[in-house]
Amino acid sequence: MTTITILGSGTVATALAGPLHAAGHQVIIDLGGVHTALGREAFLLMVRSLVGALGPVPFGMAVAR
Repeated sequence: MTTITILGSGTVATALAGPLHAAGHQVIIDLGGVHTALGREAFLLMVRSLVGALGPVPFGMAVAR
């Protein structure tokens, strides 16, 4: 199963859902508007630190409900 997350306003997310499904993404998670960007920016900082420490190694993230 392919999952993608998007960050944007509701209308943008709605407009992107069709083309993303057509491209093969089965689960699309809308993370909200720009006001919720702080969490994603913090995650990017963590990823940069990991890549700096470990080099370009593959890693993943899991979300449990």
